[in-house]
Amino acid sequence: FASSKPVAETTTKELYFAWWDKPAEGINEDKFATECSTTFDIAPGEYVFELTSDDGARLYLDGKLIIQHWDVHEPKTDEVKVTLGGHHSLRIEHFEAGGFSTLGFRIRT
Repeated sequence: FASSKPVAETTTKELYFAWWDKPAEGINEDKFATECSTTFDIAPGEYVFELTSDDGARLYLDGKLIIQHWDVHEPKTDEVKVTLGGHHSLRIEHFEAGGFSTLGFRIRT
């Protein structure tokens, strides 16, 4: 991911994508990869991170891998509980092998 220049970029306030076709101009509808990143401030507490993907996805919190579902699969939601407070960084890597593809992220208490 880090060694490639993006073919397309977008900014969004909410991470939820569902692709039946190509995700952007210049990108194939199958066999593509995405990378998402952000920083955020959050009140101290326990949270659940939900990562929905089809196909593979990895979620990193402050550089540490906390969800690893790096294989071809139907839409699936993985969850992890985290205790947070203050400023954090988040990065998600995702790949699409073929057919329908989705990527979504949510934080809940």
